[in-house]
Amino acid sequence: MRNAVLQVVGEKFGNQGIFRSLHPDSPWKSEALFNEQIAGIEPQAIEATIAYCDYLWKNYRRFPVHLAPFRTITSFQVGIPDPEFYQKFMKANPPPTLNK
Repeated sequence: MRNAVLQVVGEKFGNQGIFRSLHPDSPWKSEALFNEQIAGIEPQAIEATIAYCDYLWKNYRRFPVHLAPFRTITSFQVGIPDPEFYQKFMKANPPPTLNK
């Protein structure tokens, strides 16, 4: 379990992780600046996650232990886009708004 958790942490926050490496298709104007501001995971949180995963595996012999009865794997944004935010931070224009 330790290796699995550390691999996930590395894939997210390692030098080439999704929260550290630069991507040419990134929508951010200053991706490097934003990446620098994303905090890493505290070592205590990593150790707690490893202990929790070990506990689940030891007691239930499967991971994850259960799935929720209703699970969505897609996400979406609901709200009114802020055009000034997009102009300042994003490469593209804001998404269109829905008519009320």
